[in-house]
Amino acid sequence: MKKKSRKKQAPEQCTYCIEILDWSFPYYFAINTARHIIDKSYLENNSLEIKGKMISSKKLVDKTIDISIRGSRQLLHAIKHPEQYNTEPTAVGGLRIRGQKREFYGFVPIDSLNTIMLALQAGKIKYLELNGLELRYGSADIRSIDFSEEYTEED
Repeated sequence: MKKKSRKKQAPEQCTYCIEILDWSFPYYFAINTARHIIDKSYLENNSLEIKGKMISSKKLVDKTIDISIRGSRQLLHAIKHPEQYNTEPTAVGGLRIRGQKREFYGFVPIDSLNTIMLALQAGKIKYLELNGLELRYGSADIRSIDFSEEYTEED
């Protein structure tokens, strides 16, 4: 008798809400001395590093999470000139939950990173909402990032 094959279920959408506890804004800029590895004159790295507490998703409530949001010049170009790219984007970042390690690594256009940092500094951002797929094997693609001043259970 032939086994019935199971239809693969599409992953469900999920929202992960995080209360921002602390943040930093490290920045690095240098002349590239390793041009044989990376063909660029300059190297730049700026990111928003956030320490947060999960406040939604029953299994994760009150757990801390490390968040790294990087500014991307390539993403800025892709938004301004989508006709130059032949693939559809699938995620703006990835959520990883494995044991005691909980982290989100994501990207935003480089010009929006300073605006986000200034709003954090002014106390206008207190929560981060990650919308994407439900965790599967400890990982989930995140399709949107939302910074807000208030949080309600309905969000």
